[in-house]
Amino acid sequence: MILSRRVILDGKQLDQQDAAIVVRSVQTGTSKTNVQMTPLMSGIGQRITSLGYSELVVTVRFAIDLPKRQLEARRRAYEAACAWAMSGRGKWLSLGFDSYRRLYVDRVEIAEPSDFWDWTNDYTITFHAVSVPFWQDSAPTAIMVGMMNPDGTEQTSPYAMTIPGHVRTVLNMSISNESSSALTYITISTGISTITLNGLSMASGRSLVISHTDNGLLQIKAGSENVYGKQAAGGSTDLYVDPGDQEISITTNRGFIADISCYGRYV
Repeated sequence: MILSRRVILDGKQLDQQDAAIVVRSVQTGTSKTNVQMTPLMSGIGQRITSLGYSELVVTVRFAIDLPKRQLEARRRAYEAACAWAMSGRGKWLSLGFDSYRRLYVDRVEIAEPSDFWDWTNDYTITFHAVSVPFWQDSAPTAIMVGMMNPDGTEQTSPYAMTIPGHVRTVLNMSISNESSSALTYITISTGISTITLNGLSMASGRSLVISHTDNGLLQIKAGSENVYGKQAAGGSTDLYVDPGDQEISITTNRGFIADISCYGRYV
């Protein structure tokens, strides 16, 4: 049975940890913003100097459907819920009414249970997303693109991509060298971010992979080699891209095929 208030953590459902657990409510939260502003010289209005997101908090409230005299059974149900929740750090949280989105959990809080004799009492679990403080699409949006470059001269190819979500996200990319000679450099630009990798030596058929861990850390590899340190000075810290219709540009000296993908993020 699919319940609208079903809460799933790492593929395990809260209400299936004990038959007495009943999910009362789920507050999906909103990403907290950090805004810094400075007054305009006219004295009227302000200018935003920085805008960021720090945390998204999801609160789950549940009850235990057992009479107050079954204290031991009520405690076991509560502890089963606690064990389920505390295993969730570094895991994905999703909800029954929206299986297409998920949240990466960095921290879990459990409120003090109070008196198990009080059969009307509700219990609270709070999940904190800090490293990526947004709900994210469960499946990526992706395109496959390519360019033939028989003479090995530098060429730039722009590609259109529709980015889902409410807020800025990051691109993942796998680029394979489709020429017969080594690919030595590549520049990728999203309109708001640019990363250039120099000193590469990607043989024919070898792939460069730009990816992110579940907690949002950038990784860049050519085969098994870590090439994160080959980024040119002055470039962006990540391949950020805004929602909507965007143009992704790839500049290199060899023909390639690229898989480009991203996960929409939602406040």
